[in-house]
Amino acid sequence: MGLYGQQCFYLTGNLKEWIYDGIKVNGVVFLTTLWCIWKDRNLFLFEGKNKPVWEIAYVIISLTNVVNKCSLTPNRVREPSVIDGKAGYGGLVRNSKGEWIIGFMGNLDRSDILMAELTAILRGLKLCWEKSFSKVWCMSDSLTAVKLIMGGVPSFHRYANLVHEIRGLLGKNWIISFSHVLREGNGCVDFLAKKGTELNTPHCVLQVIPEEMKQLLQVDVAVSSSCNKNDKDSLLAFSQNITTYPPLNWSSSSDCCHWEGITCDGDSRVTHLLLPSRGLTGFISLSLTSLDSLSHLNLSHNRLTGNLQNQFFSLLNHLLVLDLSYNHLSGELPTFLVDNRSSTSTGVIQEFDLSSNSFNGKIPSSLIQHLSGGGSLVSFNVSNNSFTGQIPTSLFCINDLNSSSIRFLDYSSNHFDGPIQPGLGACSKLEKFRAGFNLLSGPIPSDIFNVVSLTEISLPLNKLTGTIGDGIVSLTNLTVLELYSNHFTGPIPQDIGKLSKLERLLLHVNNLTGLQRLATLDLGNNKFTGVLPPTLYTCKSLAAVRLASNQLEGQISPEILGLKSLSFLSIGTNNMRNITGALRVLTGLKKLSTLMLSKNFLNEMIPNDTNILDPDGFQNLQVLGMGGCNLTGQIPGWLANLKKLEVLDLSFNQISGSIPPWLSTLPQLFYMDLSVNLLTGVFPKELTRLPALTSQQANDKMERAYFELPVFAAANNVSVLQYNQLSKLPPAIYLGTNRLSGRIPIGIGQLKVLHVLDLKKNNFSGNIPVQISNLTNLEKLDLSGNQLSGEIPDSLRRLHFLSYFSVAYNNLQGQIPTGGQFDTFSSSSYEGNPQLCGSVIQRSCFSQQNNNSNSTSASGSSNKKILIRLITGVGFGTAFLIVVLTLWIVSKWKANPRGVPKRIDIVHPEVDKGTSLVMINEGKQDQVFDPLLRGKGFEGEMLQVLDVACMCVSQNPLKRPSIREVVERLRNARSSNQSRYED
Repeated sequence: MGLYGQQCFYLTGNLKEWIYDGIKVNGVVFLTTLWCIWKDRNLFLFEGKNKPVWEIAYVIISLTNVVNKCSLTPNRVREPSVIDGKAGYGGLVRNSKGEWIIGFMGNLDRSDILMAELTAILRGLKLCWEKSFSKVWCMSDSLTAVKLIMGGVPSFHRYANLVHEIRGLLGKNWIISFSHVLREGNGCVDFLAKKGTELNTPHCVLQVIPEEMKQLLQVDVAVSSSCNKNDKDSLLAFSQNITTYPPLNWSSSSDCCHWEGITCDGDSRVTHLLLPSRGLTGFISLSLTSLDSLSHLNLSHNRLTGNLQNQFFSLLNHLLVLDLSYNHLSGELPTFLVDNRSSTSTGVIQEFDLSSNSFNGKIPSSLIQHLSGGGSLVSFNVSNNSFTGQIPTSLFCINDLNSSSIRFLDYSSNHFDGPIQPGLGACSKLEKFRAGFNLLSGPIPSDIFNVVSLTEISLPLNKLTGTIGDGIVSLTNLTVLELYSNHFTGPIPQDIGKLSKLERLLLHVNNLTGLQRLATLDLGNNKFTGVLPPTLYTCKSLAAVRLASNQLEGQISPEILGLKSLSFLSIGTNNMRNITGALRVLTGLKKLSTLMLSKNFLNEMIPNDTNILDPDGFQNLQVLGMGGCNLTGQIPGWLANLKKLEVLDLSFNQISGSIPPWLSTLPQLFYMDLSVNLLTGVFPKELTRLPALTSQQANDKMERAYFELPVFAAANNVSVLQYNQLSKLPPAIYLGTNRLSGRIPIGIGQLKVLHVLDLKKNNFSGNIPVQISNLTNLEKLDLSGNQLSGEIPDSLRRLHFLSYFSVAYNNLQGQIPTGGQFDTFSSSSYEGNPQLCGSVIQRSCFSQQNNNSNSTSASGSSNKKILIRLITGVGFGTAFLIVVLTLWIVSKWKANPRGVPKRIDIVHPEVDKGTSLVMINEGKQDQVFDPLLRGKGFEGEMLQVLDVACMCVSQNPLKRPSIREVVERLRNARSSNQSRYED
């Protein structure tokens, strides 16, 4: 059982330590046990269920086995093994002189070196916090551990919990510094870690240094105190002129390579002095110039004051990064003095930042020449100072090496004056050029337009003049162009819209005039916010504006009426409001032919008053899109005045009422989308006479110009798919998803130009009009989701262009047509019609007939029998009447063979009618003779008449004579009788 079998493990008073130690021994068993006990405890308390101990133990073992089989750790390089499979950790706390304060060590059972290093750091920091140390310098010989702590780890890292707990300690009210030391200078820690493997406890604190460690401690102090003496003295001299709280841990008795903010190379030379945002006050000592291996100096965001002393820039002989920004340094910059001892006469500096100080005067030319001479300078920032003179730009681009690495130049917020010198064109890598808030004058040098790498040009609040050259459009990577508050004149470059990456364009407060000629503006599908910009209305030549799919809001201003040439306006998919006001204003745009307002004015009521609009308004309107607005009300009557309207989209609203018949008076309307509304009533038969849909000749005569900008439409909404020409829109009627009822008018067959007919999800009833087969241009027919009955007209096979067809979910019956386009439709076109049959839905029409006969014979078997009996009865009844009639005629012939009228008494036979019919069927015709007629010479005629009667009641319907045949036979029988008498 190990630790779990020791009584002291369960008697510890520190819950956190207890959980921590439990996880260290066997985390899976420990955590699984805790979870099972907690779950079963809750079952007992809340449900009264009490499991036996053996059952709980079985569950724990089972779950542990499952978890152990799972691979939960990411791929990693295997750590080196530790002593006999065990791992120990150790550490000690020393004062600034390297003297022993306290130590610690422990056993981790099974682990790896990285976990041991992290555990040692965590234990050591906790110990220091308990001892109330306010400043701690943590040194570890594990570079991996230091990097993980300083850089953080993702949550799935196997030691994420350890690292996060250590980083949590960093946020406490104390100062902690980390650095990596060589293993040779960390012998005491190695000694304690090995001792930790021999312990039976996970943690042990040593108040007194072990005797065998004393000599190791002296060696560690000697090895670690390897800082270069000159560097150390220079830093100590620097520290004497600055103050900070809490103070730096710089001490003459400790190795300067371990001081806060200091980094040394392998030769123990100081290479980095990094103390940004440390609250430093005082001035910068010239002693720093003695750090001849220093490559990075960062004292930014402090409160340093004073001037930079002469020879300070001698550091630039070896500095790569100099950052003194955001201090209170002042005065003029010292000149640069070449160091004859340096192996190179050109600078190696890459980043130079003196921004946000109080420097003044001119920037020394010797400094600029040195910074630019090496061609390695990447960033130069002197913004937010009080420098004067001309901005030194050309020197950074044109140097002895004819090579420039400069990417960032910032001269903004100074007192620079004069023109911007040519030469920037040679800075082929320049990305950002800022020189705003100065006193610069003159034009923008044209060679700057050769720097295609530029992403930002910021020159606001100067006195620049001239025009903005057309070359600006060659800067295709430009995202920011700020030229406002200058004295620029002339037109804005006509093709400035080609700068597709432009995110910020500020040209206000100038004397520019170019936008007056702007005819087309497309800013759709962006993230613009706010109201429609007032400057838009100053572009008097605008003919087409597309601002759709942005985040604009507010109302349409009457100022838009100043755009007299505007014929195309698309502001769909924004957050505009007040549709009544918008329509009232927009009717004043006399040339407007395309108006897209879709997906705006949410939940407003569409104005229906015909007087709300100018009688002469919208007289050139061809396309009107107001779909997806959730508008209420009825289809507005003022639409009847738009005689040039060709496309109408009112889909996806809540428009109610009926479809007005006057829509048929719009002579050019060929695309109408009223789908997804609350419309009721019938399909107006007047719509079947829409001129543009009934006559191809009339449709061809309509004016179908190209759109100035793309119109986006979809099959059920004019706002998605792109169309560049009005004629490309398919002639269509969309009435789907409403509450329409009644029959589909047979006049629908007149709409021979129609390509799309969508009547789905309504309440249409009756048969599918056969006349639909006259719509030979039809490409889509959707009648699904109605109450249509009868059969699918077989003539629909003549629709050779039909690519979509659906009659699903109706009450149709009979065989599905085959051949033509019907062979291309899937079974989904017919689902929801149980009485349909055909191979496409795998329902045999023969079995359907059998089912019908069986069902008619089941429910209708009796009906069929009744029908057969009725027919048989009618047949027998008819035959009986014929027989009686025949007998009556014959008796008349017999009584008065010459046709002389003579009264006779009809004597009925003693045999009833039913018996007589049976006898006739059995071939016993002579037995039904009237006794009074026997022996009178009429037996032959009577037999002929009775033969006819037998034929009329034949069991075989095919042998039954027609009425004409019956009459002919009786005439023949009479003729033969008359001829006999004449003889």
